[in-house]
Amino acid sequence: MRVKQNDLTIQDIMHHADELWLLFRYSDGKPVCPYCGHQTKQYVCKDGRYKCNHCNHRYSSRVGTVFHNTKLTTKQIMLGLYLVLSQPTISGLTLARQVGITYNASWAFLKRVQVATEQTDVLTGVVAVDEVYLGGKWKYIHFKRKLQILRGLGLIGDSDFHFTQSQALQGIDRYKHPVFGGNDGHRIFLLQMPCDFDKECIMEAYNAHTANVTTCVTDDSSLYTNWKDAHEVNNHSKHKYRSEGGHSSNPIEGTFGHYRTMFRCGYVHCDEKYVQLYLNLFVFKWNNRNNTFYNMLANMVGCIKRKRCRYKDIMA
Repeated sequence: MRVKQNDLTIQDIMHHADELWLLFRYSDGKPVCPYCGHQTKQYVCKDGRYKCNHCNHRYSSRVGTVFHNTKLTTKQIMLGLYLVLSQPTISGLTLARQVGITYNASWAFLKRVQVATEQTDVLTGVVAVDEVYLGGKWKYIHFKRKLQILRGLGLIGDSDFHFTQSQALQGIDRYKHPVFGGNDGHRIFLLQMPCDFDKECIMEAYNAHTANVTTCVTDDSSLYTNWKDAHEVNNHSKHKYRSEGGHSSNPIEGTFGHYRTMFRCGYVHCDEKYVQLYLNLFVFKWNNRNNTFYNMLANMVGCIKRKRCRYKDIMA
């Protein structure tokens, strides 16, 4: 199959899903036995799997990927990846309808993709960093939902229908999800932080995702005092939104705005243990936004084939 690198359509996915999967899965599009490592004498079986003539093992091209034991076909996987990457966001219910699978299968599909897109990019140059708290405003949450949140956090009992202001303040602090992120103008990283994060947590996350930083731009929060790199501060409390060197933290704040809009338009609720997974997929799509769709899909399959993911690991 010959396809333009910047013109990969849904018709190409539907008619050449197996060829594209093999092309992205293996370096030259030819299957390699995962048990003995031989590439020659690999025969196609009637069920779509392959048989190695060296070790007599039967295997699927999905062995060793996040879709190792999935019952989805290659066409369904490629179509799902196309829909996930071609839209800013897509819910599990919409994905199930368009691919023709159950909601549980689509939910597991999204989680496997999010696990595969673990953040490994390193930011360089001028990096703007900031933190944000994800979650709706407390005053706009329905009273019954507030009771449910406080009960889930263990701040009130199951039979209580009232709460104090102190309990509400504790619920606000623990209900929202703190996220720390950075943006160098080309790539980003977004990391979920614990509710009681401090300077040490921020510094550890920053050092793990940056290298050769020339300037680090932050706001005037006390979390960013005594940093080692060339540090420039935007005094937001004094309505100064550019540092003395002329740099601003607007890039990372704009990234947070994009993520909030994306999440609000596509999803209803996100459990705390899945926040980082949603961030991973968003970061992957952001860092590949300037690539052609062909290259983006190839990079996605490259992430998928690097690790395995079991269903019980997602549910843990």
